[in-house]
Amino acid sequence: MKKLLILIVAMVLVVSGTFAQKSKIQTAWNYYKYDELDKAKTAIDEAFSK
Repeated sequence: MKKLLILIVAMVLVVSGTFAQKSKIQTAWNYYKYDELDKAKTAIDEAFSK
């Protein structure tokens, strides 16, 4: 039972991290579309640093 609980918590953390990165990548893409390359680079760096 304890192993199952640990597995579920680990899965929740992985999924939440994936959504956070996806958001940063979308943010970077939006900055890129509007030629705000400094902000796009920052968002990409944040997405890959996690």
